Amino acid sequence: MKKYFFLVLLFQLQLPFVNAQVDSLLNELKQEKTDTGKALLHINIARHYGWNMTDSAIAHATIARNISKKSNFDKGLFLSYFSLSESRYVTGEYGKGLSEAKEALNIARKNKREDWEIKTYGSLGLLYLQTKKYKEAKEYFELLVSMQSKNKNEAGLSTAINNLANCYFYLKDYSKSIEIRKKAIVIRKKLNNENALGDSYNDIGETYFQLGMLDSSIYYLKKCLEIKERLHDDEMAALSSINLGIVYLKKGNIAIAKQYLNKSYFLALKIKSKSYQLEVLKELANAARLEKNSKDEAEFLRIFVALKDSVYSEENQKQINQLQTEFDTEKKELKIKSLQTEQKQQQIIMEEEKKRSNIIVIFSISGFILLISFLLVINNRFRVTIRQNVIIDKQRLIVEEKNKDITDSINYAKRIQEAILPSKDIKYKIFPNAFVFFQPKDIVSGDFYWFAEKNGKRIIAAVDCTGHGVPGAFMSMIGNAFLNEIINEKGTTTPSIILDKLREKIIFSLKQTGAQGENKDGMDISLLSFDSDNKRVEFAGANNPLWKITNKKIEEIKGDKQPIGIFSGELIPFNNHTVEIQKGDALYIFTDGYADQFGGENGKKFKYKQIQAMLLDINDKSMSKQEDYLNKSINDWKGKLEQVDDILIIGIRV
Repeated sequence: MKKYFFLVLLFQLQLPFVNAQVDSLLNELKQEKTDTGKALLHINIARHYGWNMTDSAIAHATIARNISKKSNFDKGLFLSYFSLSESRYVTGEYGKGLSEAKEALNIARKNKREDWEIKTYGSLGLLYLQTKKYKEAKEYFELLVSMQSKNKNEAGLSTAINNLANCYFYLKDYSKSIEIRKKAIVIRKKLNNENALGDSYNDIGETYFQLGMLDSSIYYLKKCLEIKERLHDDEMAALSSINLGIVYLKKGNIAIAKQYLNKSYFLALKIKSKSYQLEVLKELANAARLEKNSKDEAEFLRIFVALKDSVYSEENQKQINQLQTEFDTEKKELKIKSLQTEQKQQQIIMEEEKKRSNIIVIFSISGFILLISFLLVINNRFRVTIRQNVIIDKQRLIVEEKNKDITDSINYAKRIQEAILPSKDIKYKIFPNAFVFFQPKDIVSGDFYWFAEKNGKRIIAAVDCTGHGVPGAFMSMIGNAFLNEIINEKGTTTPSIILDKLREKIIFSLKQTGAQGENKDGMDISLLSFDSDNKRVEFAGANNPLWKITNKKIEEIKGDKQPIGIFSGELIPFNNHTVEIQKGDALYIFTDGYADQFGGENGKKFKYKQIQAMLLDINDKSMSKQEDYLNKSINDWKGKLEQVDDILIIGIRV
């Protein structure tokens, strides 16, 4: 199970803001005359660089430390050591970080500063956790809990308690870990800190999993997911979804496990987290293995390996950048040495000018030094050229690998989208005499179709989400999930009420307010609900209609002129239409992709009237032959032109 640490450090700022602040501080530094003032300014600059530019943070903290040592300035010395320990945490230099944090602790104790001690206990605890010295980490977090409790700092106390619980987790004392986590939950509820509360729910869910208490694990992980989705915390929502997938795999409920893993994969793509993508791919391969689906297992593992190689390539690039930095440093050192040599040479010349008898020797030595310097410069440029070529080649390979990685990820997204679409078996079971003509524009689609049977009703929908490709696919995932919740979980079967509830959820999840300039993402939809006796059907539509063909005559039942989502007009409840049907009638719902396709001799749109005429012509054919005809007609019409949108038409024979 993927473990998560909630780490509270002092800084993580956006670079433009950081640069502005640092520029201001650097200007102050130029004006500052005192050593103590300079030390504090260097520490402040280091804190502003924080996570974003650790090399610069370490450089300024080191300068502050040296100034503070020289001036016997304990506050500057403490803050510089503490800043260095935090930067080492980010760079992974845990040994150096521990040494610097202990120096900071000694200074805090010498000055009897409890507030300094509290900071240092947290830093030492986190550093020991990363080095897997859990007993040592536990000791420092216990000290931190004691001091935060004494000071009645409940926010700091809840974080310290949570990290202490992490120590017990890694010491495999899971019962003790749960006992402590519940204390953190009580405090975070009291503080109304929903974000931290969600983290605690995830952690306790993971701990119950280790005890084999799977139902309790699911309960807390779902509570975490609910909070994180409400707060739009995509990273933690992805993590809790991974964990839920793992728990359901353990329970043997592979279908539900795959739903959560697929959700997590889309979130991981959205936040560009390759580590989460790797975790999901590994678990999906496990799911395929449990299903004895060797083909899918091999495919998931192939994508996993390709993505892991890409991550490895990125790590190599970091190493190349480090080598380049070292090389630049080496060049600076050589330049300094060269200047020193030149200075010595000038001194020799001045001395030898007084001794005219040795002038020939001086010129010989000077010529020799110049020759060596020239050879060094040539050699230096040669080395630079070689290294630059290596870097360029590496970068080209990384770009190629990333392009392959992106394509693999989108292809996998297609597999996920295909997995959430109803299978043909379900389609023919619910609607035995029907067709679904579905032709996405890109690898993944913003259009999708949806079937369900609930409370004696058969429900079908054709949905057109804003956009196509990956953005449209994200919207289709949201729409699919909300339809499942409204119909399959809540039991709503009246089309107009389904659309009202779907609109509420879309507006809330996309944070739409109607303000000028905000996104107007949403969807158009036609939705049908069939009675069990097959004598009537209920219909509601958002911008899209229903067509009914009876005895070679076509009737259009129009949907409401409003989308599922925010728009410039007034939001009014959707209308519900009850349509009488009889055996032999044909019903059609669709998106706008077919009608909007350019083609033909003049490159014009296909248009709805032409579709109606075509459906009337082929109405006596079987539904499967109608699907073939629609497919051939639009592709003949399109010719060599690009497909402009996703295409979806659903036909049902009563």
